[in-house]
Amino acid sequence: HRASASAPAAAQYLSYARPGQTLTLDVLVPVNGKYTSQARVVVRDGDNEILTVNAALGARPDAPEAQWAVMPDVPAPEACPVMDYNWVRRPDDLNASFHKRVAAGRFGAAQAEGGPSPDGVARLWVQPQDPEATIDRIALAVMADFLPSGIGNALGTAAGGNSLDNTIRFARIVPTKWVLADIRIHAASQGFVHG
Repeated sequence: HRASASAPAAAQYLSYARPGQTLTLDVLVPVNGKYTSQARVVVRDGDNEILTVNAALGARPDAPEAQWAVMPDVPAPEACPVMDYNWVRRPDDLNASFHKRVAAGRFGAAQAEGGPSPDGVARLWVQPQDPEATIDRIALAVMADFLPSGIGNALGTAAGGNSLDNTIRFARIVPTKWVLADIRIHAASQGFVHG
């Protein structure tokens, strides 16, 4: 399928896959338009459904480009402390593939210090461990799923969670070594957290 300059994608996480598992991807493109196509991917490990993704793909030539989002004022990654985990990281844990530095909020062992966050905001600088890795749409999608690491900061307790779904929208991808994950927890209710 054609490369996508900008694309929204919504994923439903149904189960886990570990390194070494063989996954099957079933791709369906129900709408294949001139500039935009709609696609669905179902990822399976045998009969076990792992992930379902719905996405809009494509680009319209000569469309205007603009950005209104403003980068938060945070220290540079080198001036931020390394994230201190409050659990033992397994070698096959996806978290082990990234360097993380705390730009704002409390993570890991510090989550419960100081009570609940007044605004639910925590920020992490994130970088792949592999110095040759490119920060592309795949890396950004993984980084966007670090939202559960901000739950403890918001609630002021040692807390986290598993992702059930994630919606990501890509605009223009620019070369960079570090990405600022701006984690905003909006609400916690009935055992679910939204952010």
